[in-house]
Amino acid sequence: MPHFLHTVRSAFVTACTGLTTTGARVYTKRHYPWQPAQLPGLVVTTSSAPEVVDMGNPPTLQVDPRIDVEIVVSGTGDLAAMLDLITSEVSVALCSLTSVAGKNVMLMPLAMTAPEFAGESDPPIARRFISFQVSPLFVLANAPDTLV
Repeated sequence: MPHFLHTVRSAFVTACTGLTTTGARVYTKRHYPWQPAQLPGLVVTTSSAPEVVDMGNPPTLQVDPRIDVEIVVSGTGDLAAMLDLITSEVSVALCSLTSVAGKNVMLMPLAMTAPEFAGESDPPIARRFISFQVSPLFVLANAPDTLV
């Protein structure tokens, strides 16, 4: 079984696949250099800071997964407007998700960066990072692949 972060990340990749702006261009790793066929695209990553909530044998950990989404677009048009549109689509898709691996979840937006522009590429590339906090999930310390 995959680690709980992989399970969480997979659920969010699935939720973001098929958006009208990015389609199937949803990745779990960054590309460099970006190819035109990969854009506009999303990069979904996950992280967590486990906290022991029960010292039983084995200990139970509360894991509060964080989802980070990098939005990458290119072109010569209004890239900031394109980032805004994709940000809206991603927010709706992720905040509509109600379960991961059979466990109820809620997502709360945490942060959204200003657009970053890289004009040295042709065509120019712009990106934005948005982050979401997932409601607490729990795993056993000796079984990080199974949500309890």
